[in-house]
Amino acid sequence: MFTIEQRGISVQQAVAIMNQKDHFQTKLEKLRVSLNISQGKLAKLARIPVRTIQCYEQRVRDIDSARLSTLLDLCIVLNCTLKDILEDSDNINKLEQVLDIPSKTVSFVDTAEETSASENTYEKSLIEKYFYNEALSDLTEDQKAGIAFVSKDFPEQWKNILKLRYIDLLTLDDIAAQKGITRVRVRQIALKAIKRLEEYESSEYVVSGLQTSQQKAEQEQNDRLLFDRSIDELNLSGRAHNCLMRAGYTTIGEVVLARKELIKIKNIGKHVVEEICDKIDLYTKDFISKG
Repeated sequence: MFTIEQRGISVQQAVAIMNQKDHFQTKLEKLRVSLNISQGKLAKLARIPVRTIQCYEQRVRDIDSARLSTLLDLCIVLNCTLKDILEDSDNINKLEQVLDIPSKTVSFVDTAEETSASENTYEKSLIEKYFYNEALSDLTEDQKAGIAFVSKDFPEQWKNILKLRYIDLLTLDDIAAQKGITRVRVRQIALKAIKRLEEYESSEYVVSGLQTSQQKAEQEQNDRLLFDRSIDELNLSGRAHNCLMRAGYTTIGEVVLARKELIKIKNIGKHVVEEICDKIDLYTKDFISKG
């Protein structure tokens, strides 16, 4: 290891460099380090790409130009206010004016936490749908089965905390005391659990139901089997087969996907393209009829 003198700088210069580095450190990095949270963990909890956090901390990207939703996600995980991570005081003042939030008395996190749980009707409806769906008359039995299927691996602790928070209407402090974990941890679990339920909402099992989804999965499997078959099974003429092989098409699926592009193959000709398309249609119809 080189000494300071061997590096050709004085002790005063070294101290100046260290001070400059400390000054360069962003508010976000200082806060994250003080809470002993790694970039990876922060990224996972806030559901933000780790590279984005690195860019903010390295000043490659300006955190003051970040989307408000991103900033709020960071504030929630770090249990802080916007002024704790933003660098430009003018931006902080502008946001506070627009959102009508006092600069020194209220934080975004506390505002979100102290909102009466009884007002969170959306969250409550999600919880009822996934854990008490037998009471919902507007769902088909197949949809209920689909919901039960996608939520069967839902962590029991998450389910418990959601019930206490949105059904029993307990405060975060009460839940923390009951579960023996911190208030911040209760909030983190509740947020992650609600996001998981929101992801379920767009799943095929929830939208269409278990049986329908299984049928679609079987159909997709059949399509894959069809698409993976060799073009040799089409019984094409030598010229048609050679044109496809020369263009790099070896499976029926590849040819189907490139159907409109076949005419661009060198020296293929319109009649050869028509032959290929007719053979594909015939083969597909025959494949389906055989089940």
